[in-house]
Formats: sequence, C-alpha cells, structure tokens
Amino acid sequence: MDDAESYNYHYGELLPKLTDGECAFMKFFNITPEIIGDFTYTTRQKALLLGVLPLLMVIGLLDNLAFVYVVLRIPEMKTVTNSYLLNLAIADVLYLTFSVGEKLIKYGLSPVSDDDGALGLGGCIVIYIISDLAYFAGLFFVTLVSFDRFLAVHSPMASGRKGGRNYTQIAIAGTWIVAAVLAAIMSPSYGALEEYCILWPDEAPYNEWSHVAAECMAVEPWLMPFTQGLQTLPFFISFVVNVILYIFIIKGLDQSIERLRKHGLMKEKDINVRNQIARMLVVNGLVFFCCLAPFEIRSLLKMIDTLSGGDKIVIPLETSITLDHIGRVMAYTNSAINPLIYTAMSSRYRQAFKQAFLPKNRQGFFRGVRTSFNQTLSHTTETHMDETHTESRF
Repeated sequence: MDDAESYNYHYGELLPKLTDGECAFMKFFNITPEIIGDFTYTTRQKALLLGVLPLLMVIGLLDNLAFVYVVLRIPEMKTVTNSYLLNLAIADVLYLTFSVGEKLIKYGLSPVSDDDGALGLGGCIVIYIISDLAYFAGLFFVTLVSFDRFLAVHSPMASGRKGGRNYTQIAIAGTWIVAAVLAAIMSPSYGALEEYCILWPDEAPYNEWSHVAAECMAVEPWLMPFTQGLQTLPFFISFVVNVILYIFIIKGLDQSIERLRKHGLMKEKDINVRNQIARMLVVNGLVFFCCLAPFEIRSLLKMIDTLSGGDKIVIPLETSITLDHIGRVMAYTNSAINPLIYTAMSSRYRQAFKQAFLPKNRQGFFRGVRTSFNQTLSHTTETHMDETHTESRF
C-alpha cells in the first residue's frame, strides 16, 4: 500500500489501530459504495485476467516449449545462436508462469484487487525473485544473440572457433548468474508483507468477504526508488547496445555485398540473404524493446515521483494504472511471441519445426540445406563468397 495519507485522500477514512477481532492493530480502511471500485477488480481488469493473460500464457508456454524441443531434438539446430535463444525461451517460460500465474492466483483467492495475502511473505519473495530473474535473463540473452551475430559478420573466425563450446557455456552461465544477482538485489523491495483491514459496506456480497488483505512491501521506503531505477537501467543499456550492434551488423552485411560486387561474384541470393537478416534484426529489435518500453518508462516515472516525495505528480494515478496494465500485457506478449517471430522470419527455423513435428518425408531436404551450410561455415574467411555463406547462418 502507499502511505496512509494518500489512501485517506483517495480511498476513504483511515482508522488506525482499531482493536476489533481480526483487524487488531492494523491499518483500517472504511470503504463506501462510491469508492469500492478502488479496492476491487474492475471490468477491464477482469477481462485481462480471465481472457487476455491466460491466452498469452498458453500461447507463450506452448510455442516457447516447442522451440526448446526443436533445438534439443534437431541436431542441426544446436548452434551458438540457438543456445542463447533456447535460454531466452526458458526465461520467457519462467516469466510467463510466475508473473501471469501470480496474478491468476490472487484473483482466484481474493476479491480485493492485487491482494498479496494469498501469497504470503514466502510467495512475495520467491515469485518476484524468479520473475525478476527471468526478466533480466531475457534482456541479456537478446543482447548475446545480437553480439553473436555481430561476431559472425565482422569476426567470423572468432565467432566460429574462439572459445568454442566452452565460451558459449560460460556466457550462458554468466548471464544467469548476473540476472540472479540483480534479482536478489531487487528482493528487499518486496521483502515485507503488510496486512491492512477493510471495512466493507454492510450488504451482499461485501459482508461475506474477508476484512484482511495484504501487500508485498519494501523493507525500507528508500528501497522503492532504488529498485525502480535498478529495473530500468539494464533495459536502457541493453537497448543502446543492441541498436549499436544492429547498425554494425547491417553495415557489415552491406560491406560484404559491396566486396562481392567488386569481384563480380554477387548473386541475387546474396542480396536476399542480406535483406532477410536486416529484416530479422529490425523486427526482433522493434518487437522486443517496443513491448518492454511502456512498462520501463512507467517504472522510471514512478521512481521520479517517489524521489520527489509525491509533491510533484509526474503521472496521474488513473493514467499510471492504465499504463501499468498496457505495459504488463505488452511485456507478456513479448515473451509469448518470440518463437513465432523466429519462425515467421526464417525459413531455416520453419524447416526445423517441420522436421520436429511433421512426418519424416521433409527431413532429406533439411539435411541437404544443413550439409551445405556446414561446408561453407568451415571456410568462412577464405573468400568473399564465404562471407555470404557466413551471413546465411542467421
């Protein structure tokens, strides 16, 4: 909950230290029918919780788990890039399961909007730590994918040989460790559970509801702006890094095409490969960062508002709530559609899915494509044509 004064202003009369039954020594809120909507789920929230979020969760779990299965099932899919994408899919599964699942549990167990009492203190800590872990890991794995593509274009020998499998495993383990450290640093912002008492109107169905609700709180007030800033910082750093990498990747592809043109080796398929890679980069980047931007911008505004002591309302309450809903839905959408983007933008991924889930009559074609790919990859830097083959690995 926010401070007592804000709730006295927005939600009704605050009666501190009421010693009456289950509400002894709790903050007490006297709710009238006119303001009851501020404590219960609105029609819009119910539509999200009963329709949109479960749909995103089901789609996200199915396609991300399918992608994990394809990478593990098809030997030809076990590349460095796909190792990062596999871990991104795992992070997305964790994020959807705990972030969406937590909201569905709270809705099912309490009529009070965002009542954390059903979770308990242990639930506050475990659920939010795992959600933060998955969120940070997703940011970092997207950046690793971009960095791997950058190396493949500008330093193909380093990408293909330097460090090899050990380097990839270290990068993956390091990413999860850094994400876990950041999630642990965030944990004090929800390391306390504050219970409060609600005096409902004396009429059905409110007179049958529990008077006690709770909210996961920061251990100390100063931790809120700190963790809000900590949450947004990796996002904006990742955004800048990825944009820079995308620019260098596209420039590198253009330089490869130009070298092929000078030597009279350019073919139409070379330009097509370049365009396909550029489209994948632009689409992946736009979808990922545009989906996460609303929630991160709102968190940044909340941090500014908290640091100002609430004297300067950066964003009105109703607008903040609306942005929160939009931001969360878009973040969940991002986690749900990542594998769909890969499949839509790459014929290689489409063929891998066909080989994994359809009868074996298509496997011969895929093996032929992959055999050609392996042959060209081993000679990446020997000729200008090999540069084009390196690009096709994407």
